[in-house]
Amino acid sequence: MLPAAKKYLDQYAEPLIHQTAAQRSECFAGAPTAYTHVLVIPSYNESTAFVRRLTTQIFDSCKKLLVIVVINQPKERHRSSTRLNQRLWDFCHSSLQGASHKKGIYSLTTRSSKQCDFLCVDQFSEGISSKQGVGYARKLGCDIAVDLIAKGYLSENWLHCTDADATLPNDYFSAPSINKHYSALNYGFTHSFAKVHKSQHQKTTEAASLLYESSIRYYCKGLTYAGSPYAFTTLGSAIAIQPNYYCLVRGFPKRAGGEDFYLLNKLAKLAPIFTMPQTIQLKPRASLRVPFGTGPAVCALLKNNKLTDFNPWVFKHLKEWLEFSPKLHSHITDVSNSPLASLSHATQQALSDIKVQALLEHIGKQSKNSAQTERMIMDWFDGFKTLKFIHALTHNNYPKMGLAELQKNKSFNALFSNTL
Repeated sequence: MLPAAKKYLDQYAEPLIHQTAAQRSECFAGAPTAYTHVLVIPSYNESTAFVRRLTTQIFDSCKKLLVIVVINQPKERHRSSTRLNQRLWDFCHSSLQGASHKKGIYSLTTRSSKQCDFLCVDQFSEGISSKQGVGYARKLGCDIAVDLIAKGYLSENWLHCTDADATLPNDYFSAPSINKHYSALNYGFTHSFAKVHKSQHQKTTEAASLLYESSIRYYCKGLTYAGSPYAFTTLGSAIAIQPNYYCLVRGFPKRAGGEDFYLLNKLAKLAPIFTMPQTIQLKPRASLRVPFGTGPAVCALLKNNKLTDFNPWVFKHLKEWLEFSPKLHSHITDVSNSPLASLSHATQQALSDIKVQALLEHIGKQSKNSAQTERMIMDWFDGFKTLKFIHALTHNNYPKMGLAELQKNKSFNALFSNTL
């Protein structure tokens, strides 16, 4: 039993977990002993292609896989979405080779001679809040997985999360043994179509996706250069979560976008994020399913909106602050000087803009030693504050630059020559 699972399931799991417990138990009455791995996929307006793909794939280091597919759509539904979602539900229940167990919102298809079984969760018939969107779908799927671990149907292993447009490598489940040293796994990713012959639209979409992907890598590499403990990519399709830490941070935030960023931001405060060597292939596509992220960014690029990115100097100022912060405790106790006086004006201004004074006052009142101060800085200056700090520098001193301008920039080439 996970140490944090009981409190989480009792107090913070989705109410639906308790309301449909009997339905779930009836479905799993005929399930195999324990599943060794789990994969959670939110699905909205998707075809059956990703399920077909998973049924034919053989994963290394995986004895028996349970794929939890949360089929969802907003309450303000469109008929086309309803038809696709219903088709996916019917396909998983009736067209997969195996025994189907259907009860209420659940449809479990067990395939004794195959590597993976499928549990579909109906969140499209009634619909979900558009404000909670994919965050709710991921949370519900992972909450179900935690409950299955607690009941012994699933081994205590990573909560793997991906999306319907992802093609996973065969060694995807060759992950480190579950342990307390890492709170999550972060996989590599790339956007590309599997087929050799592509239409002009596919080529254009792929190019736009790769351009946005390079921007994500650039930002992550900038954080790495600066020494940030939050230097990792945050794609919900390319992460796995240690289940006990998942419970401790109370699961995925229920929001229509950014749920992956905010979850990893919380997890990184408890234990490091481990970067995996495997690469997930994501299908390039323009989409407005979420308010921001890859899909909307690709849509904007396809409309000839030029990509602009952060001036490299913002990462130099971030590095200045992060290298100074371990010394902050001694500077705060020195009443003869301002604690931040030795920092450059641009760095001081950006810190002021993100209300660093509140941190300084908290440290002054609560911290007894430098170790406590560093912990307070780590918690306060998290991934979100880091982004706000960089935006402040961008607004005050270093406007964003176009791609062509960046490629001519000496600082960019010196620090990020392999990024774009």
